[in-house]
Amino acid sequence: MGLLARIEPGGHAELVPWDPVGDAIMRGLDRLLFEEDEVDRAGLALIAMDRYLRLTLDPDGRMSLPVNLAHHLDAIAHDAVRLVIDAGRLLLWSERVWQDDRSSRLESVAEKLRAMEAAAVLESENG
Repeated sequence: MGLLARIEPGGHAELVPWDPVGDAIMRGLDRLLFEEDEVDRAGLALIAMDRYLRLTLDPDGRMSLPVNLAHHLDAIAHDAVRLVIDAGRLLLWSERVWQDDRSSRLESVAEKLRAMEAAAVLESENG
């Protein structure tokens, strides 16, 4: 089984199935490159090589990160990557970026969580 890693700004990458999504993206990229003039084609091809990476899984479902993806995810310096499923998307996040953003994520829903927690405590006490 193969995956396509789409490197995104901000220390994360989305993983999608190679077949059919990765194949379709590569066909689209071929068409896009064909339509560009030679100067723009070279730059676009270089950017595409940085953005799209084919990953393979071993028979046990494990994968090794290519060096450029590992660097993007800070996995070389920090030895960890966060695996996240969000809205049906499979994402790899830099553990450092994930931890740095934790406070802002919590802050954005803190009041809702506190209200829910207070209601749950009352419900458990009145049981």
